[in-house]
Parts: sequence; structure tokens; C-alpha cells
Amino acid sequence: MADPQKIYRQFLDTLPELARIMAYDFERFQTIRRDTLIGYARTFQKLAEILLTLPCEAQEEAIKVMRDYIASRQREPGHWHDADWLGYMLECVAERAKKRKRRERLKPPADDELPF
Repeated sequence: MADPQKIYRQFLDTLPELARIMAYDFERFQTIRRDTLIGYARTFQKLAEILLTLPCEAQEEAIKVMRDYIASRQREPGHWHDADWLGYMLECVAERAKKRKRRERLKPPADDELPF
């Protein structure tokens, strides 16, 4: 089982780099572009949902996505992931976790778990 404190620490470790990239995007365009701002808002909304309501496995997956995004920004500008990509990928993480939760709830009980 994943350690929630370790996950939280990993999340906090990635936030400064994410904020640096966000500031760079706004500085690069010399203005706050609407689509970039919406992309980052969607990202933080999904991060909050994942961290507050979903299991540790989804949280770990979200951190991997964030690290992939950060790593992409170390490459040439034409190969960068943008804020929309990050928001979309986090949305996918959340949706997969919700589907797993639903499947768990709908899974029939094992024979030894039946009440009779």
C-alpha cells in the first residue's frame, strides 16, 4: 500500500517546478493568455480532485504525469507538452480511478463474503 505522506511530499516537491513553468509561460507571452490560464486552472482543479477524493494509486499516477510534463519542458520548445495536455492527462487519471472505484463497488462478493 502506498504511503499517503510520501505521496503528499512528492506532490509538494513537484509544485515549485510546475509554478516556475507556469510563470515562464505567462512571461513568455508578455500577457496572460486565456487558453493557458484555463489550462492551468483545469490542471489545479483536477489535482485537487485527485488529491482529496481519489485513492493513493491515482495520486501516484498524477504525480508521474506532472513529472512527465515537467520533463517535456526540458526539451526543445516544439516538443513541449502544454497546459491543456497536463489538464487532459490528469482528467484521464481521475476518470480511470473513478471507473476502478465503480468496478470495485459493483463486483459481486466472494463466496466467503456472502451473509448466508
